[in-house]
Amino acid sequence: MTISKKHEESNDPVDQAAQSAGEAIKSTQRVANEALESLSASVEEVRAGALRASDGTANYIKQEPIKAILIAAAVGAALMALVNLMGRSRDS
Repeated sequence: MTISKKHEESNDPVDQAAQSAGEAIKSTQRVANEALESLSASVEEVRAGALRASDGTANYIKQEPIKAILIAAAVGAALMALVNLMGRSRDS
């Protein structure tokens, strides 16, 4: 009988606990690796979407520069109005 086989067949509670702990660690590592792979794929999808949106925005600005400037000005004015309203409600 080899040492490793003797170790696997051991009835010693310490050996059994160590083996169980080792199996739990391997299982946890496998789950963590799968989660990281999934997260990595999700991040890549978000990145690709952001690049497409950025390219689309740049193309729109090139094709419609006046309209893009007017939209940006309107959004900026709306944000400033919202900030002013929020500031006034805090003062009251």
